[in-house]
Amino acid sequence: MEQSRHRRDVQIIGQQRTAERTDAALLRYVLAHTGATRRDAAEYLNLSFPNISRTTGRLQRSGILVTGPPRQTGKRGPQSQTLQLRRNLGCSIGLDVDPTHIRAVVLDFVNNIAASLRYPISGTASAGEITDMAAGLAASLMSSARSQNLPVHAAGISLPGPIIDNDFCWSHAEQQVGIMKLQLLEAVKNICRMPTFAVPADLCFAIGHHRIRYPLDTEPEMAVLNRMELSATVIREGWCSSTGQLGMLPYKNGPTKRYYRDVCTGSALVKLAKSRGVELQYSELIESPGNPVVKEWLACAVPSFAQAIYSGVVMYEPCRVIIDGVFNVMPERVRKHLVDLVTKELTTNGLALPRICLFHGDDLMGARGAAFIARDRVADDVIAQVLQS
Repeated sequence: MEQSRHRRDVQIIGQQRTAERTDAALLRYVLAHTGATRRDAAEYLNLSFPNISRTTGRLQRSGILVTGPPRQTGKRGPQSQTLQLRRNLGCSIGLDVDPTHIRAVVLDFVNNIAASLRYPISGTASAGEITDMAAGLAASLMSSARSQNLPVHAAGISLPGPIIDNDFCWSHAEQQVGIMKLQLLEAVKNICRMPTFAVPADLCFAIGHHRIRYPLDTEPEMAVLNRMELSATVIREGWCSSTGQLGMLPYKNGPTKRYYRDVCTGSALVKLAKSRGVELQYSELIESPGNPVVKEWLACAVPSFAQAIYSGVVMYEPCRVIIDGVFNVMPERVRKHLVDLVTKELTTNGLALPRICLFHGDDLMGARGAAFIARDRVADDVIAQVLQS
């Protein structure tokens, strides 16, 4: 009888642990896939639909999961209910530093922006001044989150340029005044007093865009970020698959070897303007497509950027290409010419043509992505705490 009772106890403990793992896996999936249904979760987690339905019902009764807006899952028939976590379970903070602004958001667990801030960066700002601005915005966001009774679990920083020191997260950034070394992690971490992560801007934009627009899409997407640098990131099912610095590829070899970053980026435009004696800041230049210097730059930048996109498509074979950066604010004729050049290059060489579009949306995508990535880094611990409570 003792052995029989022991076997039953072991069996019950095993079932409880299995249920706990299922609970955690389901919450983790819903957190990363906005608009998911029970059937989506069952297919992704490789679990039976009745099992997911029972788990979902239990988590909804406990108030952890709630019903989201209905979604059409087929061509005909009724809409399916979606799942989402309760909003006030928590949030994360995201900051995006680019050559002209620092943008920051509070992103709750339903992916709504609970607060946002924008602060301009002058063309003469030093690294220390930019660091102080970022820390000040982080402090303001923390106060805003607390006023809304949103627990803040993590903070993320979208850094311009590649990270050159993984221990201290130094960023080798091409800003308006030239190359600058930024170290924002410690300043923001000291303000937030919580797990804080610094991530390259290209990855933040790609994750932010994909999670907001295509969280359930399995097709590979290449997101190209062209501000002062030029890079590409491939996303599959909301997760980073690979990244590459397109700007480091050679544009022309020979005695005067040049790279794409020297021709078709915002830093190339600023350098050309200075060489022509034009004292305009980056933001002023990209908003003046009729300026003779900008016209001179576009004549070379558009075809070279099209070549860089072509190289990225050949390397990564995406089904969709989304472009954000300096060309997005240019006139429609410039954007159309750019897409036409890429299309011609691909079709001439007999390659599959991905869907190519230039991003049109708000300017908070990088900050969103930083908040998403920070949340991902602590999600397992946060979900474990929620389930235990």
